[in-house]
Amino acid sequence: MRIAGLKMTQWTISGRCLVLLLLLMAPHLAMADGVVDQRLQVELQAADYDVAPEWLHQHIQQAAAMALTVVWQRLLPADAVENIPPETDAIQFLQTAKPTDSGMIITFQKQRIFDYLAANHLQTIDEAAASSTPLVVQDETTLLLTVHRHASLAEQVLLEHDLTADARVAAVIPYLLSRDQQQYRLHLYGEDSTWLVAWFGSRGMTLEATPDGWDAHE
Repeated sequence: MRIAGLKMTQWTISGRCLVLLLLLMAPHLAMADGVVDQRLQVELQAADYDVAPEWLHQHIQQAAAMALTVVWQRLLPADAVENIPPETDAIQFLQTAKPTDSGMIITFQKQRIFDYLAANHLQTIDEAAASSTPLVVQDETTLLLTVHRHASLAEQVLLEHDLTADARVAAVIPYLLSRDQQQYRLHLYGEDSTWLVAWFGSRGMTLEATPDGWDAHE
């Protein structure tokens, strides 16, 4: 088998070579896929997994599998996550892998992710909520929620799940995510969002109103 003039004698590609290939291809892949869906981009911090950043750089398949677990938790209800076939290979969805000083930023290809979910009859959180909602039309309020805190991936996903589980929340859409700040498009049923003050207060955080929504601080 030849790829770009190189003879491939094995099907297995080392993690380092695969990272290099992905970095070279990243601009073309990004252009083809358009704007990145933040739900499909995961910034892995090596410290969260008790490994060195270099380990993630050299073990791209394992890093992709770690990141895909986070994506499933963002997209799917808890019971649907349990129905993901265990043999699912994260590499098939990979768009780019960018090494960082502290870990790796993994981005998955949107069309492949959603084609896979459709083929396996798995509904996203939004789809499941829509199919279970009565036909009574409810007004929705959309606002920008910015959470200012140093949070691991697990803590980010837990907050998203807790918000999504609240009956007053129609959808939680990740907008911009980093370790120190997370932004979400929050869709609420009804026009009142002041209940968020008590909601975050019970979790040790304060909430401040902004022109676009709310800022949460620890």
